[in-house]
Amino acid sequence: RRVHGETKRAYRCFCDTHRLQALREENKLKGLNQLYDRACLKLSSVEIAKRVASGDPYVVRLLVDSDKHTQTNDIVFGESNFDNSLIEDVVLLKSDGFPTYHFANVIDDHLMEISHVIRGEEWLSSVPKHVMLYRAMDWEPPKFAHLPLLLNVDRTKLSKRQSHASVQHYQIGGFFPEVVVSHIATLGWSPPTPLVEDEIWSLPALSKVFSLSNVRNSGSVVSEPKMRWLNGIEFRRRISTNPHQLAKEVLEQGFMNIPEVSLTVDTVASVLVAMKERIDVLSDILPLCKPFFLPPHIPEELMTKMLENKVAVGLTKLTTLLETDQVSEWDAVNKRIKQTCKECEIAMPVMMKALRSGLIGREDGCAVQALFQIIGVSE
Repeated sequence: RRVHGETKRAYRCFCDTHRLQALREENKLKGLNQLYDRACLKLSSVEIAKRVASGDPYVVRLLVDSDKHTQTNDIVFGESNFDNSLIEDVVLLKSDGFPTYHFANVIDDHLMEISHVIRGEEWLSSVPKHVMLYRAMDWEPPKFAHLPLLLNVDRTKLSKRQSHASVQHYQIGGFFPEVVVSHIATLGWSPPTPLVEDEIWSLPALSKVFSLSNVRNSGSVVSEPKMRWLNGIEFRRRISTNPHQLAKEVLEQGFMNIPEVSLTVDTVASVLVAMKERIDVLSDILPLCKPFFLPPHIPEELMTKMLENKVAVGLTKLTTLLETDQVSEWDAVNKRIKQTCKECEIAMPVMMKALRSGLIGREDGCAVQALFQIIGVSE
């Protein structure tokens, strides 16, 4: 397009930064919109040619038709009516000759035959400028769809600088890809049929039902606790369906790496089944399951409880019974635990906590039965 020629769609602006800053400050004091005053639009073609020939720096601005309104229709936010008198003559070419984002964006999208422009809602205010540019070029604008913002739990805007905004954060944390995809897909979007709260969507399934018409125009919270909860449900589904396959993946991905121990898929599968109610993400596995395979570190507080008179006597008596009777099945072990509790007047829950403390260094965890079956009675 010719600049400032017969089309009157753009013009050169020779105003320097000092004049523009002074103009903004003056308008601010007067309570006026801080728009460019189009001083250079009044220059004659002769004066423009003279200044260009003398090497005066300039930018090229879009000439906004300030007497009209620009109508836009966004797939998500619907119809909008922008008053052009409130829109500044946006710079298209900078003084170094390089195009601005607004100008390059429109040209690039047109040349690539982009049919839909999908971006964040913070770009809504730029739509009228882009529509004007398309029309100035006699091009048909694409369809626009502005997606609502992703928010933190406190409703502030999610920033890429925050850890939970990174896909890598969830990879390292041991979240299943399907869970991350499913959670993100349902942020601001509703499927055509009612959503089951713990439903996991695959990409093929999403591609069949997704439509921009079902995208909401309000921001959505990225909740890592909710994603952990959903991942825990998916973990328990997988461990119930195919524990060995899940154990194989856990080992291959390094979520059960204990250099001192050579682990088999069968052993890891047994531990995962035993601890399934306490695991939400794969990074939970190592700290929870490592004590199964290494000598326990028993905190002083737990050691004190274990050395209480009745408990200490009971543990000693139980150890002697198991060594003497050479039992290997859980039913036989459980029988002797109950026998010891009765003879030593120890409540069964107290004895179970003492056994867990001695075996894995913590009072809570999986059932003692699972511990004996995985670690072995002799251990």
